[in-house]
Amino acid sequence: MRNTEELGGGMPIDHPEARLARLRATIARIKEATQRELDSHRSQYERLLTALRSEGIPLASLAVSEAPEPQWTKLIGYVFDPAKPHGLGSKVLATAIGPEILGSGHDSKDLKWAEARVQAEFPLGGFKGEGCCVDLMIQVDGYVVLVEQKTDSIERPGQLKRYSGALRHNHPHLASQKVVKVFLTPDGRAPKEDLEWMPLSHQQLVDRLSEPLDDTTLSVVARHNLCGFLLDLVSGPLALDQPTLKDLSKRISEMLNDSRKYPDFRWWCDHDVPNIHHLMKIVEVCHA
Repeated sequence: MRNTEELGGGMPIDHPEARLARLRATIARIKEATQRELDSHRSQYERLLTALRSEGIPLASLAVSEAPEPQWTKLIGYVFDPAKPHGLGSKVLATAIGPEILGSGHDSKDLKWAEARVQAEFPLGGFKGEGCCVDLMIQVDGYVVLVEQKTDSIERPGQLKRYSGALRHNHPHLASQKVVKVFLTPDGRAPKEDLEWMPLSHQQLVDRLSEPLDDTTLSVVARHNLCGFLLDLVSGPLALDQPTLKDLSKRISEMLNDSRKYPDFRWWCDHDVPNIHHLMKIVEVCHA
């Protein structure tokens, strides 16, 4: 049955010219929305471009994405440790690990995070004929948190089960503690065997630890250290390397000069620089 409904001017809505008019109107609305989105972030993109080209971005502690895994473990252990002189106190530890304690069924709000003890590459002792050394052992207010991190290596067969067994067998004095186990990887993959280990991604760490950047009580040094640590995570396990930064600078410049390139720029960022908004925030905070 022919659609006899008419548009203004007496033209049927299924007429080719009417359909073309609706399509053009839709395209115009999309262009307007895209332009509004770009305009709302233009100053941040301009600031990031200036930082990439001349003013600089915070110096990452490791500064290279190829740093060996033990260096990442030591860095994370240092920043997590409230006793270390980074100026961040227990904010990083509580923000990073608190959700895992909460996810295990316990409330983490009232824990004495400032008294936490953080040890990197903690020897759990032998179990089933093999030595076991977990990347991070965190003890806080009746909890034991084990963190095993993988940046470029794979989980060895039975590795996490041996770690769990070594903790039970060699550390009976911790039997009364509540144990939380975290498996930290760039992509947040689940462990192959011991599902007691909760998956956590470096991306989730970046998301969580971007929030304290807004804390007005942080000192200048603490804020700088947090920016550097976040940049480490972005440029290391999450692989934002120098060629990508160079390409990012070029694409931002082209996009700012021609807003029609903004959709392609967004698509490229989604695939190659998913942390661009965190990077913009780091630069904005450090250049404030």
